[in-house]
Amino acid sequence: MRHCSEVSASVERIVADRLAGQFPGRIEPRLLPALMLAACHRALEPWTSADAARQDRAVLVRHLREAFAAIPAVAALAAADG
Repeated sequence: MRHCSEVSASVERIVADRLAGQFPGRIEPRLLPALMLAACHRALEPWTSADAARQDRAVLVRHLREAFAAIPAVAALAAADG
């Protein structure tokens, strides 16, 4: 848990530096690491499944790309009125 917390804090700092105060005091930059972590978890699920012995690094990279590519659709779904 400590490692996860440290990585999340690092991502938050990087985002804050790149956005240069565009979201002062707002939660959006702090949610980014959580969203990234969730995408990583979803990518790991199929890679660590029963068929994992037949899956190599390239397959994990593909799963990661697919998970991260889904983030905009997830954000749109979360923002949808409903």
